[in-house]
Amino acid sequence: MTRFRIWNVLRITAFIVLLPPLIWCVFALHFILFNENTLLTGIAGILFCGLWLLSLFVKKAIFVPLGMALVILTGFCALTPAYRFSKVKWQTPWQRRPRAVLLEGNKIKFYDVRDFRYESESKMIVRYKDMICDLDDLRSVDLALSHWDGLEMVAHTMLAFNFAASPTLVLSLETRIPEGKTQSAVAGLFKQYEIIPVLGTEEDIFDLRIKYRGEDFYRYRTRTTREQARKLLQAVAFYVNGRPRFYNTLTRNCSTGLLPFLRVLRLDPIEDIRLVINGYSDQLMYRLGYLEHDEGESFASLRHRSYVPGKSRGTPAK
Repeated sequence: MTRFRIWNVLRITAFIVLLPPLIWCVFALHFILFNENTLLTGIAGILFCGLWLLSLFVKKAIFVPLGMALVILTGFCALTPAYRFSKVKWQTPWQRRPRAVLLEGNKIKFYDVRDFRYESESKMIVRYKDMICDLDDLRSVDLALSHWDGLEMVAHTMLAFNFAASPTLVLSLETRIPEGKTQSAVAGLFKQYEIIPVLGTEEDIFDLRIKYRGEDFYRYRTRTTREQARKLLQAVAFYVNGRPRFYNTLTRNCSTGLLPFLRVLRLDPIEDIRLVINGYSDQLMYRLGYLEHDEGESFASLRHRSYVPGKSRGTPAK
């Protein structure tokens, strides 16, 4: 009798616990296997729901949806960007992935640095160029945040490498979106996009956001030393030559993707919700001591004077 009761408790517990994984499986099938076909997704959802309810009344039936969930999860984990996007054509802003080559004389050559010129937000002249960056000429690194649609909680974060005698090189980790698709926060949880390190000029990456999208743009000088700045740029070179990675809305986005570079400056890990709610990541960087500011200056004052005016009708936060 005791064994029977224990079995029933375990079965009911499994019945309750299994629901979220089954919902996740339906979404995974929707985005990956069914190519967002709502009819097929609906059929799969009904099937999973039926098996889930059946497991409450039929002994050992719980193992059927559990086994299916494990198969889907295994396939999802095994999926790589090379396989997932082998036949994909990328949208124009992300068609080329940059490369880097280390040269003699403490120099790095970056290929396919984006240098678009814009007539409007959607109309552009596509241009790329190669840049040779002299590490000995590197002077400082800036952190830039760009807020869209007046949203404070979310922003796009970028790094700018400033040289004494060469143009600024901007690093922007972006969502690489296939043609015919738009970015979705939910789809971003299910391996629908790559995260791509875009290297570009200020006239491209910054001006697009300031002059044509009308975003609220903030640019901060960081406290990196020249030696730290050189290590950061070397880390960028290794990163752009690395294997492609999936974008993830929560764990690998434009802010969390910068963590490998921040670790160049800091040995202990950074765990803070402001890396996810990235509109406040500048506040986090200020608290950690990364941002250059006057002695005794508050973050609010620093943010106000770091605002870059443009097309936006917004005003710098006070």
